[in-house]
Amino acid sequence: MSGRPARLLLHLVLPVAALLIIPVFITSFRGQTQATTAVIYAIVGLGLGLVYGQLGLLAMSHAGLWGVGAYTAAILMRELDLTFWPAFAGAVVVSLVIGAVTALPAFRLKGHHLLIVGFIVTELIVVVGQQWESLTGGITGIVVTEKPGSLFGADLASFPGFYYLSVGVLLVLVAFSAWLRHLPLGRRFVAVRENTQLANSVGLDDRVLIIAGYALSGIFAGAGGALFAVNLEQIQPDQFGLTAAILLPLVVMVGGARRLWGPVVGAFIVVVLPEVIGLDPEDAQAVNGLLLIAIILLMPNGVLGGLGPIRERFTRRGQEEVPVEAAS
Repeated sequence: MSGRPARLLLHLVLPVAALLIIPVFITSFRGQTQATTAVIYAIVGLGLGLVYGQLGLLAMSHAGLWGVGAYTAAILMRELDLTFWPAFAGAVVVSLVIGAVTALPAFRLKGHHLLIVGFIVTELIVVVGQQWESLTGGITGIVVTEKPGSLFGADLASFPGFYYLSVGVLLVLVAFSAWLRHLPLGRRFVAVRENTQLANSVGLDDRVLIIAGYALSGIFAGAGGALFAVNLEQIQPDQFGLTAAILLPLVVMVGGARRLWGPVVGAFIVVVLPEVIGLDPEDAQAVNGLLLIAIILLMPNGVLGGLGPIRERFTRRGQEEVPVEAAS
């Protein structure tokens, strides 16, 4: 198999089929929760992949932005008595705006300095969530009772309905990411990543592009936050603190920051694999740390990047056979 059919199979058919078939093999309540959580991590990871993979900036503030989306949706549903979808849209809009604001440190800071400031921004958002008790519920958080309802007779409030709803959102955002990569804006992101000074010299304003990248990543964080709040039914500030700030980059790096499906693969490896092999949360954190070290040393481009040569061989095998057939 070669050419377009092979690319279609590898880049679309197999990933979508894998996502859709997962509920067939998961029967435990914990496993079902983990599978849905992995999809949500993949959604948020796609946004971080946009900033890190395309712009080359590792935004450690993305976990806080995820929390902004979750709290926005929960507060809108509680205070304004909105249903899920208007609250979902509100979370996306607010996270987009806050995402643009969190881009400001990236104007002057790079490398480990940007990482440190990103951690600070995330912790600041967590502290606001803990202290603003009248709005956020403080350290006890907010109980979320609103559910998405039903669609074409399918119950979206529980597994597998909510899982498939989350997968649907994920696939829409994967398509959006793929479309963005082929736009002039996406190519300008890559130009800034590869050589900022050269990009500036040809008229590209890296500050505008950084704001645009962070703002667009807020769409993913807001969507993931709204789904996360409904999935767990209760959110607390600590859920979006240091642990999430580390796990999200791990998800992106393990799968492959510059690969479209990288965060999706990374999310299932980081979130679901420990559950499959029966690790408790503390052991899972240790395994994730070792996994990150192994990925950095052995597969710096992530799992999908490391499998690139195999994929290329698969898609080009038919093309290589043509001269042989012609000669015979």
